[in-house]
Amino acid sequence: MSPLLLVVLILAGVQAASATSGMMDDFNQFYNTNNTRLDTCSTCHGEDIESLNPYGADYGENDGDLEAIESLDSDGDGFSNQEEITTLTFPGDAESMPGAVNDEAPEEPVTEENDGLIGDEPASEEPVPDAEQQSPGFEAILGIVGILSAMYLLKRR
Repeated sequence: MSPLLLVVLILAGVQAASATSGMMDDFNQFYNTNNTRLDTCSTCHGEDIESLNPYGADYGENDGDLEAIESLDSDGDGFSNQEEITTLTFPGDAESMPGAVNDEAPEEPVTEENDGLIGDEPASEEPVPDAEQQSPGFEAILGIVGILSAMYLLKRR
C-alpha cells in the first residue's frame, strides 16, 4: 500500500467519525436541546456507538430529515418523536416517555434568561458543560494518528 493512500484512508476515517458529532449539533440546533438530557449520543444510538436505536434508524432511513420523522413513533410507546423531544424524553427508548414514572423530570435548557438558576439559587453546583468543554473524542485520536503517520512517512523519504 502506498504511503499516500494510507494517509488518505486515515484522514477519511477522521471525516467519517466527525460526522456523528455534526449530526448531534444539527439535532441540538434544530430542537434547542443543547445542555439537556437529549444532548447525548444515546438519543440515536443503542448500547454502543455502532448500534442505532429505533429513532436513529428512522433518522438514517429518512436521510437525516428531522422534520420527516417528527410525526413517527419510532420506539412504539404511543408518543410521537416530536412529543418526546419536546418533553425531553428519548424518542428511541420505549421506556422513556412523557409522564413515565421511571423517567426523571426533564431538565430545563439553560438560556440567557434563566442562566441555570431556579429562583435565586443556582440549579446545581456543577457548571453546565458546553460543547467546547467536551472531550475531543474519537475523531481527535484518528486525527493525531493521521498526522503522526504523515510525519513518519515524510521522514522516511
